[in-house]
Amino acid sequence: MSADAARIAAAAVAEDGDADVTTAVTVPPGLQAEGIIEYRSGGVLAGIAYADAVARACTCSIDWRAQEGCTVDPGTVIGVLHGALDRILRAERPMLNLLQRACGIATATRAYVDAVAGTRCRILHTRKTA
Repeated sequence: MSADAARIAAAAVAEDGDADVTTAVTVPPGLQAEGIIEYRSGGVLAGIAYADAVARACTCSIDWRAQEGCTVDPGTVIGVLHGALDRILRAERPMLNLLQRACGIATATRAYVDAVAGTRCRILHTRKTA
């Protein structure tokens, strides 16, 4: 894991807050679970390193079913998150935020590259600004 991914994951987890009252009162401590990560719309999968870093920060693990940079169809299960349910719920929002942003950028970039395919143009750099 890169230092950059670890730093961004730690910031995302911290930003999300450290306590979820609903989880604390409804989820038994130590209850093991799995969380399915499903790609809702078609696009390019990106940001796996950041999702892995969030999972590690929340003491979870992910079994990836798709690879970074691959095109994913809507409804595809791209990964399965394993760990204690309270930790999975802790990781969910920061992980999905990072994945959604990275996948959005990668999908837009792929569209630009496809748009100039067959021409003498090349996409040398893209930038997404919030």
